[in-house]
Amino acid sequence: MRVPKSKTTRTIHEWSLKTENDPWKAPELLRRCISGFVFIDDIPTGIITSPVVKVHGRLIKTESGSTYLLGRIDPLYKKWMKDNLYKYNHKNPIKSNA
Repeated sequence: MRVPKSKTTRTIHEWSLKTENDPWKAPELLRRCISGFVFIDDIPTGIITSPVVKVHGRLIKTESGSTYLLGRIDPLYKKWMKDNLYKYNHKNPIKSNA
């Protein structure tokens, strides 16, 4: 399952993994999104992606069809992962559940 890098692939900086904000869904049904910032016209802009549907290494594809390259992880998120015994793999930082 390969995610092709497109001309419009943006790098997400200081990223962290989030879940959808839907109080009516059971926690195990919440889909994963990425929060961070991208540069648009050289201006850092905060984003939360649509749900992640494909993962290939550091390249992700979202439900909306956008592709992103994961840049530097948010240091607080990385600390949270360590504190909660989640192993961080730099080459494959997000496990695919899509």
